[in-house]
Amino acid sequence: MRVVPRARSNGAAHYDDRVANLFHVSSAANRESILAHGLDWTRMRARGIAGSAKPEAAGVFLCRDEFEASFFVRMNNTGGPVDVWAVTGVDADELVDGGSGFGYWPARIPPRQVTLSAWPPPGGRRVGLREKGIPHQVVPVLLRDARREDVPEIVALLADDLLGAGREGPADDAYFAAFELVEADPRSRLLVAERDGRVVGTLQLTMLRGLSRHGMLRGQIEAVRVAADQRGQRLGRQMIEWAIEVAKGQGCGLLQLTSDKQRHDALRFYESLGFTASHEGLKLPLDRV
Repeated sequence: MRVVPRARSNGAAHYDDRVANLFHVSSAANRESILAHGLDWTRMRARGIAGSAKPEAAGVFLCRDEFEASFFVRMNNTGGPVDVWAVTGVDADELVDGGSGFGYWPARIPPRQVTLSAWPPPGGRRVGLREKGIPHQVVPVLLRDARREDVPEIVALLADDLLGAGREGPADDAYFAAFELVEADPRSRLLVAERDGRVVGTLQLTMLRGLSRHGMLRGQIEAVRVAADQRGQRLGRQMIEWAIEVAKGQGCGLLQLTSDKQRHDALRFYESLGFTASHEGLKLPLDRV
């Protein structure tokens, strides 16, 4: 088996998410544990997908593609809802055969290599998959950390509305430099939603530490965007729900965001997710030196 590290811009290492994506299907009751500790079968307390009360192997069962993942979602005998997690940095060819035709990884997979996937996306496009023996299949949305090569698509999303068009520009060196700083910051997560190889959504989540409220950690959501042709499919809701779960897993006691007053639909959208307009937000543009 192998896990491939690569250098980050600050010299630290994280796992190479260019290795083919795999999936893990687990009870939603394991969500907080997975967000905090990654895929660690010794920490998962809920029943397995097949209904087993104890782990069936000393490892983590992984699906080689979305078709296997869909099979396990349909199998669900956990007694409740399930989550689908996208897994990176693991070589599918080196999974151990569990004796049932499905493979498992005989080691813990850290949180950095695991991302909660929106599965399946409501209204997702259907494509023919006769070679798999499945006549139709929803193209899933993968929620993952952004990569450097995503920057041009992220910038295009930021510019794709009336407000953003006036303040964003081409994806030049300033955007790439900003991305490297965000990527190197352990308090920040830059999320993208990928469908069929295309970045169709993004948001940034930053953890803020302060002394108020007994030193409570807060999460700050910014720059939420969904591609114009993907709106109305609940993708924005799935991204915000992802941010909520990550913030909970990091120990945040509050999640906050601001929305431009010209975005009337956005205010209603956030209120539908439980946010309340409890404060007035003020901004002061500064001349950059």
